[in-house]
Amino acid sequence: MRDIVYVVGHGKLASAVLEHLPEIAQKVQTPIKSVLNWDTSSHKENDVSRRVVVHCGSGQQLYDVLEYCQSNRVPLIQCSTGVTIPDNFASERTFTIIDAPNLSIPIVKFLCMLEETGQLFSEYQISITESHQKTKTTLAGTAAEMAGLLGIDKSEIKSIRDDDIQKNILGIPEEFTRQHALLIVNIKGDECAITLRTEVHGLETYVVGLARLINIIDRLPPGRHALKDLVLQHIV
Repeated sequence: MRDIVYVVGHGKLASAVLEHLPEIAQKVQTPIKSVLNWDTSSHKENDVSRRVVVHCGSGQQLYDVLEYCQSNRVPLIQCSTGVTIPDNFASERTFTIIDAPNLSIPIVKFLCMLEETGQLFSEYQISITESHQKTKTTLAGTAAEMAGLLGIDKSEIKSIRDDDIQKNILGIPEEFTRQHALLIVNIKGDECAITLRTEVHGLETYVVGLARLINIIDRLPPGRHALKDLVLQHIV
């Protein structure tokens, strides 16, 4: 049982995991004893067979984390966007890595569905709108991935960062304008309109996804596993 979690990172997701993982994990039958900050906790205090490391940092500590996990055969869940794990760490197969830059399992399943069926709509008019908190200055990676799966250029995605539009037009509750992810896909053609909408308020869905991965990580063989592949294999 992996019930001692070391969290690497200082951002919003890392803070949410440190604060809420034990409580949220109980909802999905994943008992967690301790959630520890990688920077301020000893990595030698507990039984190595009960440890798992969660990387949700900038990548500056990634090499040290990989060395630690390889030396101690401690599994790693890498959930930072834009962070690449060197191939040699996964190829040596001494420990298990789950690569999950998007921890929301329902969203990953939705993307898998689009990958399978997205090109069926290539003859129609497609638009994508994404909305996130105004502190997010870059295009959402999930929106860009959706665009690719639907065969449209990411430059055509409309990004919303205005609180008033989010509350009054998109229907985002005011308390979540500072932390949300909304994606709307509109498909029109042959006198028919289809709207697909994904909506995430806060960070709880990502913490739930993390708890589910901790719950199954000991069932995986050593090596590198993408969350998308685990979804397609019906493991999560």
